[in-house]
Amino acid sequence: MEEIISEYKNIIIMITWTIFLLMITCISIFQIRKKHPTAISVMTGIFSIFFCLSFLVGAIAIYNGRFDENGNPRDKIGEMIINLLGLTIDIKMAMITYAFLVIAFIMPQVINYIISGVFGCAKNLFFIRRSIDILFWLIMKSFASASGALSAFYVIALYCNWFAANSKLSITSYSLILLLIMITFSSLLFYYEIKNMETFIRKHIPQSVKALLRKTHNYATKYQRNAPENTSFRKRRQFVRLAATAWWVIERVNHEDETDA
Repeated sequence: MEEIISEYKNIIIMITWTIFLLMITCISIFQIRKKHPTAISVMTGIFSIFFCLSFLVGAIAIYNGRFDENGNPRDKIGEMIINLLGLTIDIKMAMITYAFLVIAFIMPQVINYIISGVFGCAKNLFFIRRSIDILFWLIMKSFASASGALSAFYVIALYCNWFAANSKLSITSYSLILLLIMITFSSLLFYYEIKNMETFIRKHIPQSVKALLRKTHNYATKYQRNAPENTSFRKRRQFVRLAATAWWVIERVNHEDETDA
């Protein structure tokens, strides 16, 4: 009797957990799709790619007898597949790696800007905002890819009845997949909310603060702006832009003439 009650209790918990995670996921998707439907497509595309690749690799491995009836690897190739799955769903290590690479790219520029800016020789920071955007997208990609790979493993495990000996592993895997999917889209919504907040702050920042920041930046880059090599480089860049614009106008006019003819 106690086992039956415990089983029903687990089922109720799973259903409640599923509904809760699906609600958060759907709310996030509904909010994002209003202005950024492509972002939804990108995340689902990443999920689909890793699901298909993982499922294909797992199916071929099972067909070639790389795993036993309980899902344990029989040889080194099976162990390698398990290790690859572990790397795919190791989000913590992926986040640390991505953050380290971005920080290693940004921090030297910031430190250099501060030190050289004291003497008025600082250069403009390069690719900072885009690097932070890339970091966010890589982290969200990690959640999407992990959920796709784990979903493929879950489907294969159900088909091969690997969860028969360990039902708790089935519940854990199922819950983790839903959690990863929820985090993928909720973090995507958080990313766009942060972008909106940044725009709001830029619009409502006091003019006195803007003027102070502008003066500070102008002083930090004073000698860089007046350097002869930078002046000549800016002139060459302006010339290239004017030439490209003139070429585009000429091509546009020729195309219209051909159309009229």
